[in-house]
Amino acid sequence: MGGCASKDKKDKVVDGDAVANATENTADGTKAADATTTDQPNGDATTNPEGKDTMVDAAVLTKLEEGFAKLAASDSKSLLKKYLTKEIFDNLKEKKTPTFGSSLLDCIQSGLENHDSGVGIYAPDAEAYTVFADLFDPVIEDYHGGFKKTDKHPPREFGDVNCFSNLDPNNEFIISTRVRCGRSLQGYPFNPCLTEAQYKEMEEKVSSTLSGLEGELKGKFYPLTGMEKAVQQQLIDDHFLFKEGDRFLQTANACRFWPTGRGIYHNDNKTFLVWCNEEDHLRIISMQMGGDLGEVYRRLVSAVNEIEKRLPFSHDDRLGFLTFCPTNLGTTIRASVHIKVPKLAANKAKLEEVAAKYNLQVRGTRGEHTEAEGGVYDISNKRRMGLTEFDAVKEMNDGIAELIKLEKENMVEAWFMDDETSDQRLQHHCDPPEYIDMNELFKKTGVEYFQINADNYENDNVLQELRKKRNYSYEDEITCSEKCLPDYANKLISFFTEHLHTDEEIRLVLDGSGYFDVRDGQERWIRIAVTKGDLIIIPAGIYHRFTLDVNVKVFTQVNYTENFIQCILAANGSALKGSTLVVGGDGRYYCKEAIAIIIRICAANGVYKLLVGQNGILSTPAVSALIRHHKALGGIVLTASHNPGGPDNDFGIKFNCENGGPAPDAVTNHIYQLTNGIKDYKIVKDLQVDIAKVGINTYAIDNQPEFVVEIIDSVENYVNCMKEIFDFVKLRKFLSGETTGKPLRILIDSMNGVTGPYVREIFLNCLSASEDGVVRTRPLPDFGGLHPDPNLTYAKDLVQTVVNGEYDIGAAFDGDGDRNMIIGYKAFFVTPSDSLAVIAHHLGCIPYFQKHGIQGFARSMPTAAAIDLVGQKLGREVFEVPTGWKYFGNLMDAGYLCLCGEESFGTGSNHIREKDGIWAVLAWLSIMQHTGLSIEDILKQHWATYGRNYFTRYDYEECELQSCNDMMAYLEKTICDLSFVGREFTAEGKSYIVKVADNFSYTDPIDKSVAAKQGIRILFEDGSRIIIRLSGTGSTGGTVRLYIDSYEKDNTLGQANIMLKPLIDVALEISRLPQFTGRSSPTVIT
Repeated sequence: MGGCASKDKKDKVVDGDAVANATENTADGTKAADATTTDQPNGDATTNPEGKDTMVDAAVLTKLEEGFAKLAASDSKSLLKKYLTKEIFDNLKEKKTPTFGSSLLDCIQSGLENHDSGVGIYAPDAEAYTVFADLFDPVIEDYHGGFKKTDKHPPREFGDVNCFSNLDPNNEFIISTRVRCGRSLQGYPFNPCLTEAQYKEMEEKVSSTLSGLEGELKGKFYPLTGMEKAVQQQLIDDHFLFKEGDRFLQTANACRFWPTGRGIYHNDNKTFLVWCNEEDHLRIISMQMGGDLGEVYRRLVSAVNEIEKRLPFSHDDRLGFLTFCPTNLGTTIRASVHIKVPKLAANKAKLEEVAAKYNLQVRGTRGEHTEAEGGVYDISNKRRMGLTEFDAVKEMNDGIAELIKLEKENMVEAWFMDDETSDQRLQHHCDPPEYIDMNELFKKTGVEYFQINADNYENDNVLQELRKKRNYSYEDEITCSEKCLPDYANKLISFFTEHLHTDEEIRLVLDGSGYFDVRDGQERWIRIAVTKGDLIIIPAGIYHRFTLDVNVKVFTQVNYTENFIQCILAANGSALKGSTLVVGGDGRYYCKEAIAIIIRICAANGVYKLLVGQNGILSTPAVSALIRHHKALGGIVLTASHNPGGPDNDFGIKFNCENGGPAPDAVTNHIYQLTNGIKDYKIVKDLQVDIAKVGINTYAIDNQPEFVVEIIDSVENYVNCMKEIFDFVKLRKFLSGETTGKPLRILIDSMNGVTGPYVREIFLNCLSASEDGVVRTRPLPDFGGLHPDPNLTYAKDLVQTVVNGEYDIGAAFDGDGDRNMIIGYKAFFVTPSDSLAVIAHHLGCIPYFQKHGIQGFARSMPTAAAIDLVGQKLGREVFEVPTGWKYFGNLMDAGYLCLCGEESFGTGSNHIREKDGIWAVLAWLSIMQHTGLSIEDILKQHWATYGRNYFTRYDYEECELQSCNDMMAYLEKTICDLSFVGREFTAEGKSYIVKVADNFSYTDPIDKSVAAKQGIRILFEDGSRIIIRLSGTGSTGGTVRLYIDSYEKDNTLGQANIMLKPLIDVALEISRLPQFTGRSSPTVIT
């Protein structure tokens, strides 16, 4: 064991076998030196704040060296490992705090012994935050959301205690609510350095102080010493009492002399508690059953104010209130609920993703490092530093309110459908999606929703009550699969034919998933996605229909894939005979099985040749390149893009046409119509092809010429394509450091998707990057449990690694390789719109564009308009199109553009007709090589040249629908007024002059298709934009989306929220949104 070098009143070294140079304490347990030094982490009250005049014992050094070596070699994800570099370790290992002699081992021993720790570091005394600041500061910055060592925590501010209310007045979700804060007593070290005498003295002080509380706070102190075990356990089970520290606290030496000095105070109602010397000196807690956060918070504030009148707390001007664990610094406030959210909790990763969006922490009900019990989670605010106590509680308040809202919505998801007639099994969202929750659905249609235990539905109380209340007597069970349902195809057609009943209809999903569609009073179809355990009741007289959805389990149904592939082939008509097709996918679950089926059906349908990727592996960009290179009829791509894979997740089949791009609506609609009437399919049943072996396989098929299946190297053609586009010789010299004198440090994350083999061939073999510069490069059927979507949320491992400063560029790709995320040194984030604009500016440094020229550019309408400025400067047309890659493809085929992108991390050029993630990274490397600049400097130089587009989106949810419609009508009338163009608006000293105003409509210059009413669009002379759209319906109406794209010519390095405020004010003025909706602030800011 390690331990602080302090002695008890008998002058006996405590846990001192690994330390030396003990510091004396007086008999009464207080320090002989100035006690206030423990409250001065800035070191001002010590003669040697860096602790250089003390020596660390050799045994401690040995233990440190051994522990550091094991940690460095481990796969630990702790913040300790992340920030304890060899340089920092060597700098700190021989230091000790001046007053209590705490060493680096005292700080990190828990993390050295528990590699599964999330943080792994504690402060044994207040001075540790200064002496070991090189380690504590980055940990604090990381955990507390960017609280830098130059930042200062704001003064204590509890705010208006009456502004919070009951988060769950109907007691549907929240079991209990508590708000607590930690406090350390001034003049004492933290737990590892407390002597036994100090523990006893502190217990006496706390007990005496709390005995003076009155009113609702009045209660009694119960010391742990002498408390019966049965009583202790009951209090622990009731969540009133802490238990002896877990292994993380044990190894941090926070449990010495247990249970001496520990105790609990509570009032008669057990709604107010104080823990003495659990982890911190004091944990002050207000709690009660239910969700009344307002009452709980008011009680806590009253208690803290009363106790502080009697006991001075340890506080630092920069770090706020000081605590043993750095995660609790600052406000020390933790506002939490025990909450049951079964739909969100069914996918723990999804629950944590949603919680992280609102800075919430999810853990078990028995504290950190514990799991949920009975599906109940403890969810609290995570941020404690850099904001006031009031703001910390408000984050929890807003986050829990949103989680409850999402849980209600996730009980079953429903949305208004588009008017397309393509495959009925697709989701058929409007653009943008228009969701409707169950309350509003009931108001519109009378449809009711219940959640049933499908595994034991016969005994489910809810279902039994429904049977009794509604006199249900007849029951039938249908399994919708070709194997089990006679006349399967016709039955599905019948189910999807709209119909109504004279009696209400009850439908319970026992397994699987599908869609019920109902028609509302305005003749709009609403789709309800149902899964296992969902029960809906459709009232009499409501038109409705049913269909299955599309997932792996659907594709693996008997003959499902066969029928679908037959329809794809049939849609090509006479062109199919003697044709060549490309086949491959992203390697997800069921890819190989589907390819075997595709080969057999193509053989029977007159296809001459298949080009199949080895092991079925072909990225979406590679398929497009192969189609174009071989002038194939098209390609069959097996992917579900950036969505997760596995037996219970997503799978997809899509067809790319002869230009290499996705099939347009006319083709997909034709395929869908064929699926509705298919009676049989053609197949060569016994045909077996080894797709693992590269080579040409020729087969004799009855009544037709030979059939050829060529298994091709999955990456060769694509790599050759990239070599024709980029100068690999220059890039290799650049990465190796031959031209710069310093190797470029790259980190490429394929996220276990299809790009792995391409990344290894291009970056390792062709460009000579180091082996550790590429990660997760083996395509896995379930992507290793990852969600292969390259953004800051799902690629957080990459971001957390690059932020350390060990890499110059980081990149991630999605499952099928068409999306990309790029970050620079220390994870400097490149937005998709900035990436597009920078590439456009530097296209001339890429050989492909030197040879083929630079045509126009394009972006999707919601994407910030940074590329527009590049187009203006270069004299190139910039097309603004609706969301959908098909719009780009048409323009490319016509020779109108060579570069395009969208806000969802998609970038592409006219070398193929798909987005291309690897292409985007090679473009950035070419720009870095050409300019000799880092990613951050390239962007700053770009902004200096063109200015910067700051962007945000405000969502105002659940607004009264009529008021929203009135606002949109007002806006239509306002912008149509001829005097509106040219008007000047001013806010906070900045002026904006209207250049263009319309309700965006796009006519494709190639096929003349029209996409109308995409949103109110106001463009200003300086390049700024306001876009206002009404989308969706909530429980009380519509959602207003306000997009702000604020252009700044000179002030390009400002904070986005500050820079955007003037244009936000202008948008609110023009729209009169607050007056129409009654809203003073948005529900969600993106």
